[in-house]
Amino acid sequence: MVSLKNFIKNDKTLECDFYPDNKDENKCHIIIDKDTEEIVSVSVPETVECYNMDIGGARTVLARYIDKDSFPDIDYYICG
Repeated sequence: MVSLKNFIKNDKTLECDFYPDNKDENKCHIIIDKDTEEIVSVSVPETVECYNMDIGGARTVLARYIDKDSFPDIDYYICG
């Protein structure tokens, strides 16, 4: 499971922190383009185990909020 927090919406991008395995010490960050839904950048600390499915799941959930004006405090992506 990946949790997503701290959503930020800008003119051209949408971003948030995401946490693989739903652990606060696994903090990563993702930014996607609002027009294409493509990943602009991903920040993963060297000490964090983060798989492509974690990044893809975070992108999928983040893309759901492109046309929204408000965000939840936390959202989840459940792998499997």
